[in-house]
Amino acid sequence: MMSGSIAGSFWWVKFGIASPVLVLQDWFTPVLVNLRSHPTNYYDPLFSGGFSLLFTLFIFLPIIIYLTGIIKAVFQKNFSGIIFLVGFAYLFTEIILASQGKLGLMTRYTLIALPSAIITAGYGLSKIKNKSLSVALISTITGLSLFWLVFSPMSAPKMTRDGYHKYIVEVENFILLQMI
Repeated sequence: MMSGSIAGSFWWVKFGIASPVLVLQDWFTPVLVNLRSHPTNYYDPLFSGGFSLLFTLFIFLPIIIYLTGIIKAVFQKNFSGIIFLVGFAYLFTEIILASQGKLGLMTRYTLIALPSAIITAGYGLSKIKNKSLSVALISTITGLSLFWLVFSPMSAPKMTRDGYHKYIVEVENFILLQMI
């Protein structure tokens, strides 16, 4: 009964075809949407208007660059494929459990696999033979992420947080009242 009142429907989200893509978006792009909630029909407005600069620059391009790095790393003849497979196995397990209704596929549940994906992608991007292209791809991801972080009103530091803040304020108010 306690877990039902605390978690409610917030923790259990409907698994859809966009669920894994939302996780990849939160992993590899600066546009975070699936950390706290699982938006339904999130991609419909992005595709309904045709070409979207927001989608292309800050979502599609970073995902493609990271996946390029991962693919390049997996085909190297060393341990990078194993590192990626460990993280991918965890993500695949999460996808199976979410599709069975055992949990919601949200980014915060899959973050344990994120380091292996980033290490694999970074290694793959560094192994591109054309060093100018390698530096350009890594710089593009870094530049887009920093631009979003600093200038976007929807960046993570500028998002409103409704979680524990209200409880902290109540505790502080209670302490202040006790001191008076």
